[in-house]
Formats: sequence, structure tokens, C-alpha cells
Amino acid sequence: MMRVLRSILLVVLIGLMLVFVLQNSSELVRPVEIKLDLFLKDLSPGPVPQYGLVLGALLAGILIGGIWGLVQQLGLRSRLRETKKLLKERESELDSLRNLPVVETSSLPVGSQSGQGSGSTGLGK
Repeated sequence: MMRVLRSILLVVLIGLMLVFVLQNSSELVRPVEIKLDLFLKDLSPGPVPQYGLVLGALLAGILIGGIWGLVQQLGLRSRLRETKKLLKERESELDSLRNLPVVETSSLPVGSQSGQGSGSTGLGK
């Protein structure tokens, strides 16, 4: 159901974009003067059509967003690797603790050891 809704929304969006472009085609090809005058050098590209300016801004946004996402993904991968390493260390520590021999100490009262006492082991005897 969501796929159908997304497809319908995409078709409507593309249709609206086409209507906008067709109604404003004469304005979109009008040249725009861009000035980039640094102190040492003039980097003005000259007249650029408006659609070129819009597409350039769109591509710059996609590029910046892609780089931002890539940096975040690399950070998350690093964090995942560290977490997996810590988990492996903790699991090996847990396994070593499980394999320790059981040592009885004399500090426990005589009736508190398992199998002795009043028989209240919780097993329902």
C-alpha cells in the first residue's frame, strides 16, 4: 500500500515540476550574471542561465549531503567495530568466569549450603 502511495506521490511531483518548467521556460533560460571577485583574481564565470544556477545549487547540495552522510556512516562503522570488540572481550570474560571452579568457603553458616537444611530448595517437594 505504501509503495502505491509513494508512486502516486512521485508521479504528482514530477507532473508539478513539468508544469512549472513549461510555464516558466522563457524565464529559466534568461542569463544571470554571477560575480566572484576575490582580492587577487576575478573568478566570475560570466552569464549563466538560471536553470544552470538552480541545477548547480542542487548538485552542490547533493554533494554536501552525500559527504556528510559518508562521514557519519564511517563514524558509525567505527563505533560498531569498537562495540563488537568490547562485546567479544566481555563474552570471553564471562566464559572464563563460568569455567572457574566452585570454591566452598567456611564463612557460610552450616545450614545455608545447598542440599542441607530444612529442604526449602524451591523445587516444590
